[in-house]
Amino acid sequence: MDALALGVTGEACRAGPTRNPAAAERVPGGSSSGAAAAVAGDLADAAVGTDTGGSVRVPAAFCGVVGAKPTYDRVPRTGVLDLAPTLDHVGVLARDATTAARTLDAVAGADPLRPGSAPAPASAALEALDDPLGRLRVGVPEPFVEAAAPRVAAAFEGTVTALAGLPGVTVERLPFPEHEDAAFVNQVHTLVEFARVVETGGQPSATVATPRRAPRSGRPPPRWTCPSGSSG
Repeated sequence: MDALALGVTGEACRAGPTRNPAAAERVPGGSSSGAAAAVAGDLADAAVGTDTGGSVRVPAAFCGVVGAKPTYDRVPRTGVLDLAPTLDHVGVLARDATTAARTLDAVAGADPLRPGSAPAPASAALEALDDPLGRLRVGVPEPFVEAAAPRVAAAFEGTVTALAGLPGVTVERLPFPEHEDAAFVNQVHTLVEFARVVETGGQPSATVATPRRAPRSGRPPPRWTCPSGSSG
């Protein structure tokens, strides 16, 4: 995976770049690149990853597998080294939707060590696969579609058309003129929280804003350099 969960290509790893089993000449996406590659390469039926700003969904898309980012703390983050505590999610990657749902049901649930973790029935995700769609409203942010490569945009539009043809589904095109500002704010938010995690050594207090104190040694804190193009 990309070091410190900061990366979108799967190349920034101390052990070397992750290979994409679906297309050897292309990157696998990141930062949960190893999980996606393991599933795509038939090394595992499913795997767990973390997602702050796309780190489960991006490698899933790049490697041609299913990636699910659930509700915040649906899968407790106990034991996870945070990147940005208010944005981090534990998600799953699998070869198909049914396996992804089974895996999510296996790892989801409340954790007494995390009062904010979200309780859920043991088979909630798997049962939801058989639920009728009912009224489903799908938003398509136009700036992101316009920025895509032609082949990617064509495949995406094919999926949107298929969704629009299902009973009860409404597709709405969204102009979203603030998308660049939103992306900038998200990156600043992520890096500020990450700096706090580094400062506190990853302790739970990293999620609480407290006045900054100088190191006892009198020396300035270490400088940290993050890879560019981070997604989390």
